[in-house]
Amino acid sequence: MKGGSPRLPAPLLLRGDPPAYRHPPYQGGQGGSNLKSIFNLIITSYLSVTSYQLSDLSFKFTDYCLLITDY
Repeated sequence: MKGGSPRLPAPLLLRGDPPAYRHPPYQGGQGGSNLKSIFNLIITSYLSVTSYQLSDLSFKFTDYCLLITDY
């Protein structure tokens, strides 16, 4: 070969981003699933208690209205 050294291929890291710099793959919304489960349990419990209290309150109000109109 005249006048120079043979050209070497580029090192692997220069051909693309190293794995540490790539975005993590899409996880399908599964990240933090334990926290979401706890949150959903708390919200569901709160809503069921609130729903029960509202239905109990409406029954009491209905009984009160019936009691008043009976006189």
